[in-house]
Parts: sequence; C-alpha cells; structure tokens
Amino acid sequence: SGVISGAVSVSSTLVAEASLADQIWYELNRPPVTLNPFEVSPVGYVFVAMYASYLGWQIFRPASEAEIEIEAKRQAAAEEAARSSVGFLQEAAAEENAKVLPSGLVYTQLSEGTGAMPTASQTVKVHYEGKLADGTVFDSSIRRGEPTEFKVEQVIQGWQEGLQLMREGGKARLTIPASLAYGSYGSRTIPGNAALQFEVELLEVRDEGFKLPF
Repeated sequence: SGVISGAVSVSSTLVAEASLADQIWYELNRPPVTLNPFEVSPVGYVFVAMYASYLGWQIFRPASEAEIEIEAKRQAAAEEAARSSVGFLQEAAAEENAKVLPSGLVYTQLSEGTGAMPTASQTVKVHYEGKLADGTVFDSSIRRGEPTEFKVEQVIQGWQEGLQLMREGGKARLTIPASLAYGSYGSRTIPGNAALQFEVELLEVRDEGFKLPF
C-alpha cells in the first residue's frame, strides 16, 4: 500500500505540474486584451505596466547632455530672432505702400489684382517665397516650380489675414510678426520669435477642395 500511495502522490504532482504548464502556455498565447467580453489577461497587465513605466521615464527622466545642448541652441536662436525681428518689422513698415494692421501684420501691395478676394473658407492657389530677417529663404514654391493650393483657414494667422486683403491676380508682401506665425517655439526650419516675410502672388480663388502646403 505504501508503494501505491507513493505512486499516486507522484502521479498527482505530475498532473498538477502539467496543468500549471498548460495554464501558463495558455496565458502566454491568448490575446492580451479581448473586447467582447472586455478582459485583460495577466500578460496584458504586464504590458500595460511596462508601457506606463516607459511613459513615466520619458516624461520625468532628466534631460541628456545632448538635449540640454539642443535646447540651449534653440533658446539662443530664438533670442537672436526676437532682436532682429524688431528692425525687420520696422523696415517693412517704412516701405512705400506699407500698411501696418492692428494685429501687427505689415501688408504691402506690390501689384493689384482684379479678381475675387478670398474668404477664410475658400481655397487659393498661390506662388510664394518666405524669408527670415537675415534674408534666408526657408520655403519657396517659386523655386520648386509649382504653385501651392490650400484652404485659407488652414495656414498661419498672418497668411489668413493677408490673403483676405488681396484680389485674385495680385501680388503682395506680408511681413508677419512671430505672434501671427510660429510663436516663441518656431518650427523645424524657423527659429522661435522669428518674424517672417512672404512675397505672395494670388493665382486663383475657388470654393472646392484643398490641400495643405506645409
């Protein structure tokens, strides 16, 4: 009877171990999350915990030396842009035919169009070239050799305001303070606090369809 009892005990242990192995295998191979009914598996909870830890690290970790250096350069460029933008806007405002609008936009008509004036909801086709205060051209449909189409309300505030003062077929120079452009942070090619100047030719105004230029 002792032999039989030992055999039964060993058999029960093997069965239990096999059952545990099967359960582990099942949990590892089923979806971490099921929707109907909604259920999160133990593996799913592990994934959630790991992802939450990763996000927490990304948010609260100390900045690396490289990141500190990049941020210092960005701030220095923004400070320089802020200084140069003051004179840039003043020079534009002193030009013949320049109008300084309450928003700070400097609008200079280069040639008068004869067509329609666009509204914010309409689509326009334009040729343009954008410059920084130091003369750097950061964007130009003219250089690309292809006009750009977009909906007026989809672009920066300075463009929206300036375009609605133009007539189809006309050309204008828009000198735009940073507050109506990309603000204190800037963009990939534009430093923070930078005033921008665009020469714009309004080729077409229409009601249907649009695509963003940038």
